[in-house]
Amino acid sequence: MIKTARSASVLRKRLSDLAVEIHALVRQVVEPRVMFRGTVYLSRQRCGKTGCRCAQGDLHQAWIASMSIGTKRTTRSVPPPILDRVRELAATYARFRAARIKLRKALATLDRAMRGLETAVAKNPFVETRQKGGRR
Repeated sequence: MIKTARSASVLRKRLSDLAVEIHALVRQVVEPRVMFRGTVYLSRQRCGKTGCRCAQGDLHQAWIASMSIGTKRTTRSVPPPILDRVRELAATYARFRAARIKLRKALATLDRAMRGLETAVAKNPFVETRQKGGRR
């Protein structure tokens, strides 16, 4: 009984800690914000012209936005005037996704801890228990 009470106490503390963590993660996920659902990266490539500077190793560079439109993945070149804003919006989306993943893991841990607490404190009234050294 003491072991069960101790494990129940540990599980209750863990549940309390998880509740605080989950609350913070939910606030991150539901916070109103604008996001770009995609990624932004610097592309470096050769054009294939023999007399071009890229043939000597000075590759052409362009910032590219990769995103899904409907069910298809597509890319677009990002013009320099909006590059900083698009990168910021993509970073916001990456933080949102990371918080969402952490939240799902915390909820799974919460579920396991709740099942453990249930096992630790649940009693079966149909099972007889004998007291030591005495009669029923």
